[in-house]
Parts: sequence; structure tokens; C-alpha cells
Amino acid sequence: MSISSFDNCFSRFDKVKFFLAFLVFFLGLVPIFWLSEKTMLFRLVCFSVFSCLSFILFIFNEISKSFFSFCRDSFFELKRVSWPDRKSAIRMTGTVCVFAILISIFICLIDKIIDFFIYGILLGWR
Repeated sequence: MSISSFDNCFSRFDKVKFFLAFLVFFLGLVPIFWLSEKTMLFRLVCFSVFSCLSFILFIFNEISKSFFSFCRDSFFELKRVSWPDRKSAIRMTGTVCVFAILISIFICLIDKIIDFFIYGILLGWR
């Protein structure tokens, strides 16, 4: 039985805050759609207030802090990657496209052969 790291490293309070942040954001959408008799300014102000509250709950949460840390580390890791030059990138892309076309032709031919044997010879429908 495996237990995910998400369940182990964050407290219950952090999980509640994280869920509450999304709940408050979606509650901010309520005035936009269901209070159509109110002015648009009132609806936008309500949405803005709920969005700000949601953002504050999201920022002061260990789950979001670890997410932002992961994003920052991933960005720094991408800076260290040695990317291929233009010529080899075009060559590799062309190779992948040609291979995909050849595989699709092969699958089409196999499908037609199976179709011929099943419907033409075994069932005699053609």
C-alpha cells in the first residue's frame, strides 16, 4: 500500500487552506453569473474581492510555496539544458514526421489486409 508524498508532507490545516482558496475563488464567480440584476460594477467588485481573498489564502500556504519552489527549480534546471542547434532540431523533427507517416501507412495497410480477409474471404460480404 503506497502513501503519496502529498499526504505526508503537508498538514491538514494546509490542505484545508488550499481547498478553501479554490472554494473562495469559485464562490467569486457566483456574483458574475447569478446576480445579473445587479450592476456589472458590483459584480466585478465582488469577483475582485473574492479573487484577492483566494489569492491571499493560496499564497500563505505551504502547498503553494512548495509548488512555487518546484517551478523556480524547474526554471533554473531548464537554463542548464543544452538545447540542440537549429539544423539538428529541424533534422530530428523531419525524422519524426517521416517515421509517423510511415507508421500510419503501415497501420493502414495492415487494416486493409485484415479487412479483406475478414469481410472478403471469411464472411464473403464483398
